[in-house]
Amino acid sequence: MSERATTDVLSRVADVETTESGELAVDERVGATDVAIPTDPRDDLTLALEHVGIEISIGLPFVEQARHAEVEADGIVSYDNQNGTTTVPVVKDDGSVQITTVIDNASAPTRFDYTIALPGGGYLEQLDGGMIVIRDPDGGFQGGVLPAWAKDADGADVPTHFEVDGGVLTQVVEHDASVSYPVVADPEVGGGLLAGYWQNRTPDTATIEQQYK
Repeated sequence: MSERATTDVLSRVADVETTESGELAVDERVGATDVAIPTDPRDDLTLALEHVGIEISIGLPFVEQARHAEVEADGIVSYDNQNGTTTVPVVKDDGSVQITTVIDNASAPTRFDYTIALPGGGYLEQLDGGMIVIRDPDGGFQGGVLPAWAKDADGADVPTHFEVDGGVLTQVVEHDASVSYPVVADPEVGGGLLAGYWQNRTPDTATIEQQYK
């Protein structure tokens, strides 16, 4: 992992109890957000903010073959996907969760699916600048995912983008033997997803979205 990627991912990690036993590896309120990270990758990761009635459930990639969560440190777990990739959710001290993927070699997959449970009639909208907005049936802002990024072990950018199909958000990482492994990819399913709700503020969603139009 490049020094820059390591610095970005491991900054502001929350000091929360983290375990490999039971149903939840993390079950904590951080700021205003209730964070639940499962030990079984087949279960959804959830972020809930009761004061604004928001709950977002995220299905992780390769859940049928991934191993159960292993504790890397307080606030950090990993799931070995047994295909040259590892999913690594990181709980941040503002209550967001940054879900990263570490890609080990050129034969590893290039597509990573995240299934987002949408409100009834809701949908995912992809803005021109790469941001994904979660909408309710009336088009209201329910959260967002900042534009995709990926870097190799030398800190060089690796081409990546999002694709949307219903409630499935796919990050495509165009890695091959020309890059230095491991590659770290991150859909920013944390601060971008909740866009400020965890600090008990109503986010200026128009400003957030305008940056990525």
